[in-house]
Amino acid sequence: MTDNINTKLEKRLSKQVSSLEKTAEELKQELKAKKQMVRELKRTLKEKDELLLDEKAKGERYRVGYEELFEKATALEALQKKWRADDADDFDDDPAEWKKYSDNLINLAINICLKCGCSLRQTENLLKEMNETLGWGLPETPARTSIANWIHSPKISG
Repeated sequence: MTDNINTKLEKRLSKQVSSLEKTAEELKQELKAKKQMVRELKRTLKEKDELLLDEKAKGERYRVGYEELFEKATALEALQKKWRADDADDFDDDPAEWKKYSDNLINLAINICLKCGCSLRQTENLLKEMNETLGWGLPETPARTSIANWIHSPKISG
């Protein structure tokens, strides 16, 4: 009878051992899969870290570039203000130094453009033709940009 009980116990134990071996094998497979997943996640994380570092470096380069541009723009603005102030002083002293055309010619150009309805280009061409035809002897006639500046200048047309 003890042999019979021993046999049953051995069978039961062998079933439990084989069941435990199967469970151990499944756990090994699962552990292996998890390790593989961890390696892939680490690789992905490393790639993302590298991309983030690249983006940070680009951002730093852009920030530095922006700061340089801002400093240059500020310096340029200061120079322009100084230049305008210096030029305003010069212009107020002696208008003949900076004025290339007579008051009559300036008024004629403004009137042709505003009262006759000619475009700036037409006004420029008309003044050239009048200079040649009427023999005014001007070395050059005003360009359309000069005429536009005169029209928009409060000192001249206002």
